[in-house]
Amino acid sequence: MQFRKTTTISVGDKTKPIYESLESLRLTQAPHLSFSLYLATVIESYLKNQKKNTKITEFDSLAVSSKFPLLMATMEKWNTTVNGMSNDDLLKLQERISQLNNLVRKEVSRRL
Repeated sequence: MQFRKTTTISVGDKTKPIYESLESLRLTQAPHLSFSLYLATVIESYLKNQKKNTKITEFDSLAVSSKFPLLMATMEKWNTTVNGMSNDDLLKLQERISQLNNLVRKEVSRRL
């Protein structure tokens, strides 16, 4: 992809709600920034926070990305999220936490 002063991106049925949400965030959090600069900042943040072995396809479901906060989000955020979860989502979260706990416990045992 060649970047010039102006680069066009498509806005289809699947991407329009995402861009609209981003624009809403920009207007709330950083109205002094242009949309393109805000988008670049969001992408930069994503790139800094993701490991090289993370696949973007693991985050392509809006249902997944909007239901759960980031792992290292504040406990206040997690408390609010857990209290508002459906029973099904709560059980899914419990299962994933158990899997992560087992993974971390094994790695700690291996290293120490």
